[in-house]
Amino acid sequence: MDMTSSSVQRGSEPAAPNASLTGPSVSLGAVSFVSNLLMLTGPLFMLQVYDRVLASRSVPTLLVLTGLVLAVFAFYAFLDALRSRMAARFANVLDARISGRLFAAAVHFKLVANAPKTADPLRDGDMLRQFLAGSAPLALLDLPWVPVYLAVVFLFHYWLGWLAVAGCVIITALMIVNEAMSQKPAQQANTEQALRQKQTDDVRLNAETVVAMGMLQDLQERWVAQTDKMLLAQRTGGDRATFFSATTKGLRFFLQSAVLALGAYLVIRGEMTGGLMIAASVVTAHALAPVRTARWSMAQLCQRRAGLVTHQEGAFGQGSRCSSG
Repeated sequence: MDMTSSSVQRGSEPAAPNASLTGPSVSLGAVSFVSNLLMLTGPLFMLQVYDRVLASRSVPTLLVLTGLVLAVFAFYAFLDALRSRMAARFANVLDARISGRLFAAAVHFKLVANAPKTADPLRDGDMLRQFLAGSAPLALLDLPWVPVYLAVVFLFHYWLGWLAVAGCVIITALMIVNEAMSQKPAQQANTEQALRQKQTDDVRLNAETVVAMGMLQDLQERWVAQTDKMLLAQRTGGDRATFFSATTKGLRFFLQSAVLALGAYLVIRGEMTGGLMIAASVVTAHALAPVRTARWSMAQLCQRRAGLVTHQEGAFGQGSRCSSG
């Protein structure tokens, strides 16, 4: 028993592959930097059209600006596709570093007493890889650009800047409240779903005994009751999340209109031009976009990381005690 445990313990710590995460991380960050920088093309184009083209009525200037914008946005589309492909390859590099440990942990669970039956490190590793290859991490890379966009709005006019900052603060506060109020229903829903799945697995595992002893009807009623509990918890959490999501969306739309209204007032007072008014509204929308996606991205990240870390700690931590015993 000691030899088996020792061998499993040695096997649970394989040498990590030589693949480094530094290069892909820096490259992905650099591409994200350029991609977000190009997002300012739209506001600058509107500024030039409203303040130069319409004032001078110059068709050649409009054609030149349109051609430049077409080239810039074509390059942006290329970078956006490249960034998504880089994220997928970054996920593959990370998977190459941890997949061996996760495989050893999955084997190690079978030797651990009282190990969770639903624990599956390999499945959690696949979920983590799929998360990193998706759009959520890219949204998190866009989040640091919120202060940059707000600074651009301040350059247009400080009144517009403070209005945009106030909108971001209110939306962030709503997200925090939403997270606090939705956490308990989400945990309850996950618990009820796990119990429902456990009932299903137990009945399937003992299907012959259940049918032979005539227990199928009673177990089916218990399963339906557990399903009702799960759906109630999911419905409660979903209703709260929907309320805050709708409120946040309405606030974002109102904030863009408020920026336009305040910008129009400043134009009437002669403190800014019409092009700056339109550009400020567009830049404010760009500033709110990462804030809008940050909550969903972080929720996905925490969910994947919590599942993975929990199973890994259970495997390695309990495994060491089993080996020592």
